[in-house]
Amino acid sequence: MKKLILALVLLASTAVFAHDGGHGPQVTDAPIHGGAVAPAIQASDAKLGRKANLIYKGELVRSEDGTVRVYVYTPKMKALSLSKFEKKGKAVLETKSKKGWDKKELELTLAGDCFIGALPKGSIRTPYNIDVFVTENGKKLLIAFDNLD
Repeated sequence: MKKLILALVLLASTAVFAHDGGHGPQVTDAPIHGGAVAPAIQASDAKLGRKANLIYKGELVRSEDGTVRVYVYTPKMKALSLSKFEKKGKAVLETKSKKGWDKKELELTLAGDCFIGALPKGSIRTPYNIDVFVTENGKKLLIAFDNLD
């Protein structure tokens, strides 16, 4: 019986952290615009998890109307010129379902000092993840915002 309980606990713990391993080093910075802060890494390094190199930091700000804004900062949380970034980016909204992860793609557009997009209308099952992909000088970056509510 003890072995069964131990096996169930171990199995449950792996499911809880399925997407929570993180992409890039852990960041603890305070948000500038009241959103969520996450590391920006090269998208090709996503499988490295916490060992991926930090390139920038990003902040995701969500409005009540479903608008999302993604700000990109230097590693020291200073404003970053986005002039070398492509004008379009994308975000992938991931929600957990009985069959695994449901994914919906959102388009992001560079507008001044941030990328702007819109979440799908209706309720979103929480917690959810938003993986943001933007490109600077041909280099694809990933900013993964996990466990949002």
